Amino acid sequence: MTLFFWHHFLAMKTALRRLFASPVSAIIVCVVIGLTLALPTGLMVLLQNTQFLSGGLDKTAQVSIYLKLGVSQNQMYELNRVLHQDQAIQQVEYISPEQGMDELEKTMQFGSALKELKQNPIPAVFVLNVAPSFSTSEEIQPLVSRLERLPGVDYVQSDIQWAKRLKAIRTLLHDVMNALFLLFGFAVLVIISHTIHLAMQGYRDEIEVLKLIGAGTRFIRRPFLYSGIFYGLFGSLFAWLFIELLVIFLRPSVARLVGLYHASFSLQGVSFHAGLSLIGLSIGLGWMGSWLSMKR
Repeated sequence: MTLFFWHHFLAMKTALRRLFASPVSAIIVCVVIGLTLALPTGLMVLLQNTQFLSGGLDKTAQVSIYLKLGVSQNQMYELNRVLHQDQAIQQVEYISPEQGMDELEKTMQFGSALKELKQNPIPAVFVLNVAPSFSTSEEIQPLVSRLERLPGVDYVQSDIQWAKRLKAIRTLLHDVMNALFLLFGFAVLVIISHTIHLAMQGYRDEIEVLKLIGAGTRFIRRPFLYSGIFYGLFGSLFAWLFIELLVIFLRPSVARLVGLYHASFSLQGVSFHAGLSLIGLSIGLGWMGSWLSMKR
C-alpha cells in the first residue's frame, strides 16, 4: 500500500515538473480551458441570480383586487371577511387609498403635483397571497373569476402568467446551460487530449528509455494522467476566477439598474458548492482526455 501511494506521489511530482518546465504553454492551455468552461458556468450563475431576484415568485402566486371608487366601509368589511374565509387565500393585506397615494408620491417624480388633486384617484386594494396548494394557473383562474364577481370589485390582477413566463424562460436557460456544458465539456476533452498527445510526442525518447529499463505501461502512463488532471484543475480555477471578476465588474451596474425599480439586489458569484462541482467536472474531463490520448 505504501509503495502504491509512493508511485502516485512520484507521478504527480513528475507531472508538475513537466508543467513547470514549459510554464507559458501550460498557462495558455489552462486559460483556454478556463474560458471554455466560463461560458456555461456564467449562464449557471445567471440562473442562480434570477432565482434570487424573483424572490420565490414561482412558489407563491399573488393576486391584487382593485376596488371601485366610493366603496362603503361596510362593503370593505364584508369583502375582508369573505377573503379571510377563503381556503385558497393564505394571506390578506389591505392598502387604503391614502397609503396608495403616499406610496405613489414616494416613487413618482411628480409626487408633489398629486397633492393638488381635489379627490384621491387611487382605489383601495387587497393584496392576496395564494395558498401553495392553489399555485397553478388552472387553480388560480377559478379564484380570479370568483373574486371578480364580488360586490365592490373593479378589477382583479394575477401575477401567475408573469410567473409562468419567468419559469419558462428559466427552463429554457437551464436547457441551454446543459447543452453548453455538454458542448464545451467535449471541447475541453479534445483540448486536453490533444495537449497530452503532444506532450507524449515530446517525451518519446524518455518513454523509450523507460521501456528499455523495464518500466511498466502503468508507470509510464501515470504522469500523463496526472498532467490531464492538473490541466483540468487549474483550468476550472481560471474559469472560477473569470466569473468572479466578471461579477465584480457588473455588480455596480446591476445594482443601479435594480435601483431604478426601487429595489435592492447584489449580484452573486459562483457558490462554493457550484465551484466544487465545476472543479470536479473539470478534473474528470482532464483525466478522461488523458486516458483517451493514451489509447490513440
